[in-house]
Amino acid sequence: MEGVCVMKVKEAHKRILGHIHRTPVIRSCTLDKLSGRELYLKMESFQKTGSFKARGALNSVLSLKETEAKITGVVGLRITANTRFQLAGAQGGLLNGFCFFLFLLQ
Repeated sequence: MEGVCVMKVKEAHKRILGHIHRTPVIRSCTLDKLSGRELYLKMESFQKTGSFKARGALNSVLSLKETEAKITGVVGLRITANTRFQLAGAQGGLLNGFCFFLFLLQ
């Protein structure tokens, strides 16, 4: 498995900046007591799509725009992950003016 490249993380951050909410980190006294530790909760449920998956999906779609769309003018995106990731991918597609179909399996 390849390690995380700091440069790629910074590029992704710049790419998605302005499209996602800066979510707070909170504490829960109840969870602290139950766990015997200080726990910090990142409130990614405050994202437009309701989960942290907006970050990865938006980065993926915005990366497509930078590469394939500029070269071919055609972008095909198939997301077979869970519904939250699909919603985030759709959000990214809308932001970029991509034409796409979203199929949600039951």
